[in-house]
Amino acid sequence: MEDKFDFECVESDTLAQILHRLIHHNVEVIVVGGWLYSGKIVAVEDDQIILCDVTVTSSGGLTLSTFEVARVAICLDTIISVGKSSLVMW
Repeated sequence: MEDKFDFECVESDTLAQILHRLIHHNVEVIVVGGWLYSGKIVAVEDDQIILCDVTVTSSGGLTLSTFEVARVAICLDTIISVGKSSLVMW
């Protein structure tokens, strides 16, 4: 990951503004529980972001799992870290 931003106690409005600037960019988002979402931000709405063409990776635990989904909505309050992805996603 490059251009990584860590948000300790950022207000949701500020986080939404930062994420809004990343619309149409490939990002990697880590949420509470350690789940990693890699995909393109297509929208920032109210208290959530929408990613498309998403690869989801579990936090590890007993088994590491990765799967693909077309779209996912992520609540801003659950985001621990977000950064621009250096990978090109098609």
